[in-house]
Amino acid sequence: MSKRSDPVLKVPKLRSSTARVLGVAEDKLFPPAAHSSKDGDSGASNDDGVKGRYSSTACLCLLNVGLAGFIAIDYDAFASIVQGFGDSVAASWMPHARSFSFVLFKSPQHALQAYEQFHLAPCPQLPGGGRRLGLAAFADPTVVPNLPPSFQAALGLADDLQPLAAVSGLTFQPEFLSESEEEELLSFIHNLPDSEWIPVHGRRVVHFGASFEYSSFSPAHQATISIYPYGRGIPPHIDIPELGTYIVSVSLHSGCTMDFRIPQGEPVHSVYLPPRSLLALEGDARYKYAHGIKERASDEVNGVVVMRGEYRASIVWRAM
Repeated sequence: MSKRSDPVLKVPKLRSSTARVLGVAEDKLFPPAAHSSKDGDSGASNDDGVKGRYSSTACLCLLNVGLAGFIAIDYDAFASIVQGFGDSVAASWMPHARSFSFVLFKSPQHALQAYEQFHLAPCPQLPGGGRRLGLAAFADPTVVPNLPPSFQAALGLADDLQPLAAVSGLTFQPEFLSESEEEELLSFIHNLPDSEWIPVHGRRVVHFGASFEYSSFSPAHQATISIYPYGRGIPPHIDIPELGTYIVSVSLHSGCTMDFRIPQGEPVHSVYLPPRSLLALEGDARYKYAHGIKERASDEVNGVVVMRGEYRASIVWRAM
């Protein structure tokens, strides 16, 4: 495909149209220092200006990646693009019926590195072949209407990533653990001897307090550590009654969506479990609803594609 036919080369026009859709002055969203000379702007700032702009924002606007527009893509393609940015992504969002999307990084430096590596680079996920990715530093994500809870949480504007699903007996608490507590637990898990681990349906587990077959169990205070490789899940199930009145778990290193459904016919209720969160089941959530995790690379949370990490660890306490 020739450069002339690739609309990503019209970066200034894409910035202008994005600002117009959002109803905010372009220089408020894309200050001149955020532009690069490789965009083809006349009078655009040099690379020092780009670096200066990224000292204060960790958000990139993907100018030609969206659900609508000339080269519209779907959520799976968006998830693949976001995955390419690596572990430095804090949140991502592809708004409904828009031709652009957003990625929030863990720091401005991470955003700058992504910009320098991927801006105007070929993007195989874009339809048509040969198209390139158009990126721009985005000054203030809070001006975007209907900013989803997960993006707000990553910006420090919300307390949790997703409203609690309507399942009686389910308790969810985000940030139950501090980052240092999570690191301490992960260090303990990774230092467990290989001989302690048991393979179970694509994941590895270690039992503490009592070892059991999953079809039967003698009541005891018991904990299980599980490691789920990237993209792996667990089939829907209801833990056998002997496992106790309460089941409590924490998620470590990576998040995932857990689905709850009464077998045969009831709608699915989903709860996104971010790292360091706590989930407790009792009553209907414990005995009536089956819970499971689908095998996939990412989860869609209120319109936001959240990539899973290279692995997820969990600690589950039973018969408490």
